Amino acid sequence: MEPENLQEWIDFIRKEIPTEELIVQAQAIGSASFQNQLQQEGYSAEDLLALYRAVAIRFVEGGLRIPDEMDDCLVNYREIADYDPNNPLNIPK
Repeated sequence: MEPENLQEWIDFIRKEIPTEELIVQAQAIGSASFQNQLQQEGYSAEDLLALYRAVAIRFVEGGLRIPDEMDDCLVNYREIADYDPNNPLNIPK
C-alpha cells in the first residue's frame, strides 16, 4: 500500500524501509520522477524536504555513511543531515 499523505510517507521512510534497501530507496525518493509525481499529487517543496530529511535521519540513526551524490538523484542527503547539527530531523514525528 502506497502512503497517502505526508505523515504516512515519513512513517514509511522511518519505519518500513529495510536498512539494506535504504540506499536504493533514497535514490528513488531523490529522483526527478518521484519529485514530479508527488508535486502532481499536490505535495509542496516543504513536504518533499521533510521526506528527504526523514531519509537523511535514517542514515544517521543507522550509523550509515550518508551519501552526498548518487546517480539519477537530485538530493544531497549529506547536506540535508548537516544543515542543522542540533536537530537534523526537524520533521513531524
